[in-house]
Amino acid sequence: MDLGHELVGQSPSMVALREKIRVLLTREGRAQKLPPILLTGETGTGKGLVARVIHQSSSRSKAEFVEVNGAAIPEHLLESELFGYERGAFTDARHSKPGLLQVAHRGTLFLDEIGLLPLSLQAKLLKVLEDASVRRLGSTRSEPVELFIISATNEDLETAVRNRRFREDLYHRLAVITLALPPLRERGGDIELLAQTALARSCTKYSGPAKQLSPDALAALRAYRWPGNVRELNSVIERAVLLCPTPVIPVGALGLGATPEILASAPYGTADVDFDAFQRQRLSEALARTGWNISRTAAVLGVARNTVRARIARYGLRSPTEGDAATTDPRLGLATGGVVGADSTAPAGVTEGADVFPARAGVAPGQPTIAVVPFRVEGEDEARAYFGDGIVEDIVGALASLRDLRVISRSSTLRYRGATVDIRAMGRELRASYALSGSVRRSGARMRVSVELAETGGGAVIWASHFDGVSEDLFTLQDQIAMSVVGTLAPQVRDAELRRALRKRPESLEAYDCTLRGLAQLYVLTPHDFEEAHSWLEKAVALDPAYAMPYALLAIWHSIRVGQGWSSDRVADQAAVLRFATAAIARDSFDAIALAMCGHSKSILRYEFEEAMLLFDRALEASPSSAIAWIRSSPTYAYIGDPDEAIRRVEEGLRLSPFDPLVFLAHTALNLAHYVAGRYDEAVQWGRKALEENPSYTANLRLLAASLAAAGQEQAARDIGQALLEADPAFQVARFVATYAIRDPARQDQLTAHMRRAGLPG
Repeated sequence: MDLGHELVGQSPSMVALREKIRVLLTREGRAQKLPPILLTGETGTGKGLVARVIHQSSSRSKAEFVEVNGAAIPEHLLESELFGYERGAFTDARHSKPGLLQVAHRGTLFLDEIGLLPLSLQAKLLKVLEDASVRRLGSTRSEPVELFIISATNEDLETAVRNRRFREDLYHRLAVITLALPPLRERGGDIELLAQTALARSCTKYSGPAKQLSPDALAALRAYRWPGNVRELNSVIERAVLLCPTPVIPVGALGLGATPEILASAPYGTADVDFDAFQRQRLSEALARTGWNISRTAAVLGVARNTVRARIARYGLRSPTEGDAATTDPRLGLATGGVVGADSTAPAGVTEGADVFPARAGVAPGQPTIAVVPFRVEGEDEARAYFGDGIVEDIVGALASLRDLRVISRSSTLRYRGATVDIRAMGRELRASYALSGSVRRSGARMRVSVELAETGGGAVIWASHFDGVSEDLFTLQDQIAMSVVGTLAPQVRDAELRRALRKRPESLEAYDCTLRGLAQLYVLTPHDFEEAHSWLEKAVALDPAYAMPYALLAIWHSIRVGQGWSSDRVADQAAVLRFATAAIARDSFDAIALAMCGHSKSILRYEFEEAMLLFDRALEASPSSAIAWIRSSPTYAYIGDPDEAIRRVEEGLRLSPFDPLVFLAHTALNLAHYVAGRYDEAVQWGRKALEENPSYTANLRLLAASLAAAGQEQAARDIGQALLEADPAFQVARFVATYAIRDPARQDQLTAHMRRAGLPG
């Protein structure tokens, strides 16, 4: 096989990679055996292609090439898929089946995403490699296997070893030879070569006429950062071939949100390009061409209107029509001239148009809405009730990740814990069409989980079942329940989508137990319970450093601590929100809570509004029914001057969690949005609701004081201002406004004036 034909590229890194593979294959020809190979590199760099090329070029090319993707197979199925099973090994094992290890006998086993392999299976895989034999589940004998192992990962396994997330002995077994695949952005001229190859392949694949890329399109491809690497490039080219009707593909047909309208002379091919300066220049040119029309600029750049506004703010751009009277904050670029109110959602001199990229819709018509009621824990005292809540938390998390279901937040169903629930009344209160309820009976290590799914209109049970197992089977039981619900209410959901929805599980059941205890006390909002929650969550992190959920909950914990006025160091706590949210994302990139908290932190701490909005989008892609993501994303849109979008997001969050214990956060966000819009009476209305729900929430007290003053209710504003000073005696208006996330100077001046009219000092 011609390696140069299969592994396209003339960059030094690709030439070196092909040479290493040639050397390995030459030695294999003499020894008839290849050592284990570990492929490293970012996602989309072509690790699967390299593995297949090595197999097809080796002496084993006529034997099986078996691929196992650790991310695509649910953890509870992975063991039986790898090792196989005998008849009767478990409930559904009606006949014997060889595992993938045996299928790959005398061939090649490709272990993709090896870093996601659970620790329990890492030990078993190591034994297979050491003994050259495999034992099926339910069998008493081992059978020989002879394998060539190629594994791949996009994470740093050495770091995973240090963090005890990956076994050191298995790492050394798998990484006898390591081949590093370079990211596409570091391959220089290979980008154009790969694009032309993909173009020819796509034209042939779809039996269409030959096409070519315009010079501007080639420049755009070279300048783009390619976070998805070669996989993304192939997708971009294939889409352009299918959708572009002309023989020459222009830059606009590529649909690169970050690169159309790029200068052909832009630098490319290196990792250290000043991308911010380059993007600023591109945005300036696009705005000039469209006469500073936001919608047309968004269409040219392939991004949303809010992204255009955020980038104008980020790069300090100003319309040439603003005039001498308008000044610009260099950090934000929003003009200070003009009235700040409902019509000031865009910088002065900027024109709006049709919304080319409308905001994400909340829920599709006819979408089934389900509420999952806290499960009863029978035969145990109230102190263990958190266990039933925890089972619900993970089921809700899985269901909320699916677009075909609308899931009421667990925070709002907690009010039904321990009560006799009238399904029909609950359905009316939550506007849910279905309800899932159940009970857990535990006896020592064994447990039975009984569940029923009912239609709330008439209370009819449409599905019921029970699941038996031991404590170690808990996560498997949760997944089975989630899959059964989806199969009943949304059978159109594909298996692959459902598998992605099932959450990453902790290695330690004790860590899971501690997380559930912390979660149960997190929202009690008494100082004692709140500190107890922190202790449980920190213990969970210590027990299982690879488990994402306690990190995400610690981010929420520090955020609540600041908002409640309990923090002795606001700056340190706000930094902790970002730190813990980032840590959770590193462990589970689909954790919607962590993504939302990280976005909120970037917005309020760093004023990185564009990055924050991208994180919110990721959160809602991962979990469209995440009330936290909807509500926490709202303030950012108010900060950048889009109060209507801010309101829409809060309202969607409230629909998903109408009885949330932290509902004052949503009502404070509505206070902020209406204040920014200049609708001061409505701002006061929502601020007063938040005050009733949580009188000590200082973030609301600040906004309510300003809203009352703006609405002409100065005595009431002074009363709220006094309450704020009692909660935060060191409060100073100028210091607060200087660091607040509203960066538009006109709005800053307005906020300062309103707060001082409320009697606040500084």
